[in-house]
Amino acid sequence: MELEEELKRIVGSENVLTDPQTLERYSKDQSFTSPCRPDFVVYAKNVDEVQKIIRLANKYNVPITPLSSGMNFRGEAIPSQGGIILNLSKMNKILEINKKEGWVLIEPGVTYAQLQDELEKHGLRVMIPFGVHPSKSVISSIIEGDPSIAAASFEYGNALYMDLEIVLPTGDIYRLGKWKVYVNGRWGTPGGGGIIGEKGAEEWLWEGAQGTLGVITKMVVKVEHLSNVRKVFFITFDSLKEFVEPLRRIQRKELGLDCFVLNSFNLAAIINDEWALPDSLPCESIPSAKFDKLRKKLPKWVLIIHLSGLPYFPEDKVAYEEAELRRTCEELNLIPSSTVVGMEGLQDVFLKEIIRPWSVLKKARFKGAFHDVAFYSKLSKVYELYDVIEEVAKKYDYPLDCIGAFLLPIERARYCYCEFDFHRDPKDPEDSIRVRELWLEANEVVMNRGALLARSYGPLAEIFWKRVDPIYVEKLRALKRELDPNNIMNPGKLCF
Repeated sequence: MELEEELKRIVGSENVLTDPQTLERYSKDQSFTSPCRPDFVVYAKNVDEVQKIIRLANKYNVPITPLSSGMNFRGEAIPSQGGIILNLSKMNKILEINKKEGWVLIEPGVTYAQLQDELEKHGLRVMIPFGVHPSKSVISSIIEGDPSIAAASFEYGNALYMDLEIVLPTGDIYRLGKWKVYVNGRWGTPGGGGIIGEKGAEEWLWEGAQGTLGVITKMVVKVEHLSNVRKVFFITFDSLKEFVEPLRRIQRKELGLDCFVLNSFNLAAIINDEWALPDSLPCESIPSAKFDKLRKKLPKWVLIIHLSGLPYFPEDKVAYEEAELRRTCEELNLIPSSTVVGMEGLQDVFLKEIIRPWSVLKKARFKGAFHDVAFYSKLSKVYELYDVIEEVAKKYDYPLDCIGAFLLPIERARYCYCEFDFHRDPKDPEDSIRVRELWLEANEVVMNRGALLARSYGPLAEIFWKRVDPIYVEKLRALKRELDPNNIMNPGKLCF
């Protein structure tokens, strides 16, 4: 095939894969997205190769689906129309770490585990979303909007990046942030585009675009000081409604760097040492008596607050935040504790978990696969939406104590990210059909009640985009036609 030979000339024959086993592996994941086999899996090693591959795809009118690295489990990288999977995992260099200014320059193949391991040597941390896999690409996670459990700027949204280098669907390079300024024979140095609140409208265009508007080949990511003085506190509740006012007061006083809520299911999954983190999804289901015991023993809801010191006077900062946290809780007849139900070492577990927050993915061992209903809502509406989700679950005879929950206040509780999981046995066709119908209806119901779905992958795209303003959709499609005249970049996704 002429296309295959030209691809091999660009990246080398060893980086063009066409064997059935590989293509089948890239055709599906644990999600309900319809499987579709690509024709090629192509590994690019640098920006020049990415440009050449995209231009070649335009020449032959072949679709391209970008894939940065690591595990995807929501259908993010499943092609809609075959074509080329552009695998960027070999572009995995950490190009620069600037501790003084608080940023790093990375390529798309850099994973969270790789980056955090390196940053820790410099006393830094990257803000990692709760429940991502350690092999997840930092760039793809940030650009697709995975919310981190802490932010570099609470006041201006959870904005975690500054400068971007993008290869457009035509093969041209497009730079954003300080990189878009050409001075003294070179493009601007990185880091300057991240001034608080400065992003222009064009810079948000690529967020959540699912690779339909180009391939990001470099990003400047904000990082934070990793303090040696840290504490974790737990506050327990019997119902979701009870946590709203305490969380609002704690966040409005700007106490803690990280703050989130787990239910007993997800907390038990993190603590349970009978389960290991899965390497792929779906995974093997492993019965665990310890997990079942923990679920019954733990409180229904736990608010977790992480206090972290600054580079200077860290003890003082943690001390005054702890004092104010205790004072606030006393006003509400609550007690912040260093553990839950007397469990030893729980604070140490979460001091580690907050920096590398992926142990919750052990929950997949419960049945082998899970599907989240993820959305944004006003804090005051969260418990009402959860009640609606429970009603839908009852309709499908899904056990309420088998729903996992994670809640994250955004911008100091101005609004809230919510994630509720349904679990299924992928080997059981009837269970899979039931959970699929439940999952789709739950997503539709919460959106009908005013929630904003966090993601629109696979079957959720129709639910999401049919409720979006037609003028907005029309303008997006016009931008898509302008940037991608041959419609080669991940066609069939979003409203395209």
